[in-house]
Amino acid sequence: MDTGWSPGIRIPSGSGQGWYNYNPATHAITAIPGRVLMVRTADNRYANVSIVNYNKGLPDVPAADSESRLVTFDFVFQPDGSKSFE
Repeated sequence: MDTGWSPGIRIPSGSGQGWYNYNPATHAITAIPGRVLMVRTADNRYANVSIVNYNKGLPDVPAADSESRLVTFDFVFQPDGSKSFE
């Protein structure tokens, strides 16, 4: 069965295109609420991942001195191998 899906990176790069927004004035990276990434595992099962925050302490608006690259995320794992997350 052809699903039309092919392997590879499918997260668009750039602010507002993938899971984040970037503010060039403050250099802050903030997660886009509600943006969900589907991930296929090595054993062909799936998970939906939503990035909650990119900064330590989960600030709504990161300060210039906020520690970044501490990603917080929510996920749902589908153990039966289907792509259905109802």
